[in-house]
Amino acid sequence: MNSDSLPSFSRRQKWCLGPRAGVGLLFLLLAVFGARPAAGAAPNPDAFAQNQRLGRGVNILGYDPIWRSRAQARFQAKHFRLLSEAGFDSVRINLHPFRHAQREHGWKLPPDWFAIVDWAVTNALENGLAVILDLHEFNAMSEDPAGRHEQFLATWKQLAERYQSAPDGVLFEVLNEPSRALTPPLWNRYLSEALTLIRQSNPHRTVIVGPAFWNSIGHLEALELPAEDRNLIVTVHYYTPMEFTHQGAPWSTHKDKSNVTWTASTEERKTLRRDLAQAAEWAQRVNRPIFLGEFGAYDQAPMESRVRYTDAVARAAETLGWSWTYWQFDSDFILYDLNTDAWVQPIRAALVPPGETAVRAGRYAGKPFQSRVQSIPGRLECELFDVGGEGVAYHETDGRNHGSGELNRGGTDRDNFRKEEDVDLSYTKPDWDNSEFNRVPQELGRFYLGWTASGEWVRYTVEVAQAGRYSLGVLYTARYDGGILLKCDDRAAGPPLRLASTADARDERRNWHHWNYHEQKAAVFLPAGRHVLTIQILDPGNLNLDRVEFVPAN
Repeated sequence: MNSDSLPSFSRRQKWCLGPRAGVGLLFLLLAVFGARPAAGAAPNPDAFAQNQRLGRGVNILGYDPIWRSRAQARFQAKHFRLLSEAGFDSVRINLHPFRHAQREHGWKLPPDWFAIVDWAVTNALENGLAVILDLHEFNAMSEDPAGRHEQFLATWKQLAERYQSAPDGVLFEVLNEPSRALTPPLWNRYLSEALTLIRQSNPHRTVIVGPAFWNSIGHLEALELPAEDRNLIVTVHYYTPMEFTHQGAPWSTHKDKSNVTWTASTEERKTLRRDLAQAAEWAQRVNRPIFLGEFGAYDQAPMESRVRYTDAVARAAETLGWSWTYWQFDSDFILYDLNTDAWVQPIRAALVPPGETAVRAGRYAGKPFQSRVQSIPGRLECELFDVGGEGVAYHETDGRNHGSGELNRGGTDRDNFRKEEDVDLSYTKPDWDNSEFNRVPQELGRFYLGWTASGEWVRYTVEVAQAGRYSLGVLYTARYDGGILLKCDDRAAGPPLRLASTADARDERRNWHHWNYHEQKAAVFLPAGRHVLTIQILDPGNLNLDRVEFVPAN
């Protein structure tokens, strides 16, 4: 194929596509042979599953000199591999195509510009990274939306047609941070026009869109989305407080500030959770997944505060079931120092905790409890988490077991079960758990995980008999609406599992002990073989978990 044809995708990419490998392979073969699928030829990807697939990501290439000359490129092919090995799942490629096209040529983008995008997409997919093609022309569009309107649509027509045969691991983001003259009403019109154009050649492509006013959470209510298009992911950005995250940045109104700290105080964390909760509540109401497209703190901020802030935002987003991409790999806010060819280790560890990288790389140090590998399909008993301690087999926020040996002070084995470990364990008792307010019957003497808090997790070594989708049944109680996220080898196995509150105002004393059974069809995809399964507690915690049952989905 010549340089103006569709890019080809290597055979290795079918292994990057998870449970949708068959669909991706179809697109792959069509691309390699130069054919284009007819509209409606492929099933519509699930936006929540696609968002889960984005996982943890990094913004790349936006200000790299590669766009001026391939010979000047700072970002190299090896960096895609390094990102994958470091535990990242996706890249958001920041595109600035406007300067490469002219009106007199019909805004046609040159082959050498597309060749760079093709190179980036191909290398990302070959290294198991999902790709977001992000139109990053926010300054041009926000300064003169009417003057750039024609070029905006022409650019998306070219991008959409060029990548219409790409695997569904390639997503489109319509525009980064619309703002200023591109007001919310005007942006809603431009967004609708761009989506209509994209759907002409990509009826099944997952598309990312965000609100005006720099993708701010506070402007989600003004965002208008087509109700019939469910293959959309909504993006927000978060840099609050700006006096901390943008101190010393020469383009910022906070350029003269320095030594502003972020201490992770109770009030600071409360503000962070409140801000993200606003977006989460909106997303739940309109049934749309959320992608945190940018966050971070500028390099002039004190490193200790940058690390605390980066970790806090990433973990808060994850407890809400969001995907995210950090700003950014190179240039500023950096994750990787290309001058020394080395990671900025504190920032890398804040984004992907080292213990989780070990799981992905097959270096998990945990061991099955009493050598009991739990089987799937079957019942996962939550108290039989692996042996390995804090940061390996579990993460416990307060470092103490509130149940075994503390609440349960009897001398029986049940009272002292795993009391030397920090995971909170207890068992069902007549007065607390044999209640007329239970939604389902509960046996007495059953172990459960209790006192759970947002961000905590436990790991299990499991043997999966057959690859495929599994329906889940969870026996639980919940003081508030909350949920869990299941990960297989530290990658999300499905969207967050939302668990409704079982509290009842008529029985306030036992509101943490009203048992319920939640079923969710085809909730996760699991590969065959031995794997490490993680149960992560989502915001706001306050769950008791007895067991999770796995049944093959039809």
